[in-house]
Amino acid sequence: MDELLEIIHSTDFWFEEGEGTVDLARSRMEGDVVILSFNLIGESVQEQDQAWEVECAGVLDHCLVLGNCREFSLHDDHPLLWQHIHPECSVSFFGDSSNVQAVIGELYNRHTELVGHWIPFKSMVNGNPVDMISGRYGMFAEGPKPLMEAYATVFESAGFKAGVSEPRLRWSPSDLFTSADEIEVLVLSEKSYVVAQKFNAYRSEDQ
Repeated sequence: MDELLEIIHSTDFWFEEGEGTVDLARSRMEGDVVILSFNLIGESVQEQDQAWEVECAGVLDHCLVLGNCREFSLHDDHPLLWQHIHPECSVSFFGDSSNVQAVIGELYNRHTELVGHWIPFKSMVNGNPVDMISGRYGMFAEGPKPLMEAYATVFESAGFKAGVSEPRLRWSPSDLFTSADEIEVLVLSEKSYVVAQKFNAYRSEDQ
């Protein structure tokens, strides 16, 4: 992967006339391996570097959109990894507020500060947030521990009592041969990514 990342992130690739493009032409899945076929388009790209395949082995999650990849970056620390590397727990609250919408706004803002758009707020919440907070108590959300702890802090700042449950470690078949610090995510664009245990890149002609 290092060679491909170096080509894509070189200043020559991005800043030559006719800005460079990384095009995801095709994807296919073989077991727990996703194989991505890319074309590099740009004046600075050598002929032998134009077509690449990336093998994503031990795939845990993916969402792929064919076409122009506006980012193409590999991360070992990213919100898309949170649900795979952090234990899961829930946050519960008790209390009352004269401005329920403001509390929800603070919860949403804190969520966005931590994970941006990568983890949808509504995917964590245990129902309609207005109804729950208006009801004065309940289990508000369930998800990665850092997020639940952040929600609890927001509730407490708003005058509620809040608590986070004991964390529950997630188990998946991948636990048999990998650990959390071996999982990475290849981000291709805002809506296109692969979370996997290992990434290998090859020029297509080398296959």
